[in-house]
Amino acid sequence: MTIKIALFLLITLFGHGITFSQNVVNDLTGLRENLTRKIFEKTKDLSNETQLSIVLIKNGISHFYGIIKQNDTIKNIENKDKVFEIGSISKVFTATLLADAILKRKIKHTDDINKFYPYTFKDDVRITFESLSNHTSGLGENPSNLQLSEFLADSTKAERENPFQKYSDSELEYYLRNQLQLCCSSDRKEYLYSNLGTGLLGYTLCQMEKCSFTELVSNKIFKKYKMNNSYTDARLVETGLIKGISRTGVPIGNWIWDSDVFLGAGGILSSANDMACFLEAQFDMGNKELAMTRKPTFKVNDKLSVALGWHIVKADNGNDLYWHNGGTGGFSSSMVFDMNEKSGVIILSNVSFLHPHAKNVDALCFEIMEDLAKK
Repeated sequence: MTIKIALFLLITLFGHGITFSQNVVNDLTGLRENLTRKIFEKTKDLSNETQLSIVLIKNGISHFYGIIKQNDTIKNIENKDKVFEIGSISKVFTATLLADAILKRKIKHTDDINKFYPYTFKDDVRITFESLSNHTSGLGENPSNLQLSEFLADSTKAERENPFQKYSDSELEYYLRNQLQLCCSSDRKEYLYSNLGTGLLGYTLCQMEKCSFTELVSNKIFKKYKMNNSYTDARLVETGLIKGISRTGVPIGNWIWDSDVFLGAGGILSSANDMACFLEAQFDMGNKELAMTRKPTFKVNDKLSVALGWHIVKADNGNDLYWHNGGTGGFSSSMVFDMNEKSGVIILSNVSFLHPHAKNVDALCFEIMEDLAKK
C-alpha cells in the first residue's frame, strides 16, 4: 500500500530465488514503435497472465491500451473497464474528500481532528487534518498494535491476506489513547509517509459526516465524476473483477476490508476508464476541490513537494508532475499527470507489490510520460 522507495527493498528481499523467463515474444500492435518497445521491456519479466490497463492522456483526451502476458507472449487485450485494486492511489480520493469538507466550511485544514473523538489522545497530542493528508503528522507508517511482521516474514500470507482488514475501531482507540507516539516533534515538520495517517484522516471524516467511508467516496466522488465501475469492496463487483497475481505467478484473491480505519489509505478498486474520468476532471480549472488537492503544502526537497495527497515531482522540463502509486498483495498501480500540458498516464496492473519487478509499473508510467512530453 506504500509509496516509499524503501518498499523496493522488500520487493528485492522476497524476490530472491525466483527465475522468470527471458524468452518472451512481443506481439503488441497498434502502438508507436517507441511505445511498444518501452512497454515490452517493462513487462517481459512479469508473470504469465499479468495484465496492464494503460491510459495515455494527451491534450485532455484519453487513449486506452490493454496489455496481457500469456504463454510468454506480450499482446493486446481489451481491459479498460476491468476492475483492479488501486492501493495507495486511494489516498488521493481521501484527500479529495478532505478538500470537499474544507470548501463546505465544515472544517479548516489547520483544525485538529481531536474534537471528533470522545477521548483524549496519549500525552494530549494534537493532530491536524492537513498533516494527515500530506504525511507531516509525525505518525509512523502503521500503528504499533498492528502486527505486520508475520505478514512480511511470509510473503505468501502477505499477498493473500490483507493485514489491515480487521483492524477495528477499538484497536484504533487503544492505540490513540495508550500507544500514540510521534516520530518527530510537533513544531518540526518532517515528511514521513504514513498509511496510518491517511487511514486516520478518512476515518475522522467518517466520524464527522456520521457515515461510512464507502458512502462518502461513493456519493462525493464516484457519482460526481461518473466513476460507475469503482468500489470499496471486491465482493460487490459483479463483472470484470481482475484477480491478483502473486510474485510467483499464482492467481490470488482480492484484499477484503471489514473496517473503515484503513480503507481510505488503500481500499479502492477501479477501472482505467473510471480513473481517466477522474484525471480528466483535474484539467477543469474551475474545479476548486481538485485544485485544492494539488496545492503544495510541504517541500520535501528540490525535486519533491507534497500537496493534499498528490506528490509533486519536478520534471526535467521544469513542469510539475502530480503523482501517486499504489500496491496491494496482487496489484500495483501508478498515475502521473502534467497540468500545463493536459497530459497524463495511468497504469493499473495485477502485479503483486512483492514481485521483484513491481517497480517497473512506476518506471513505465514515468517513461511514457516523458515520451508524451516530447510529442
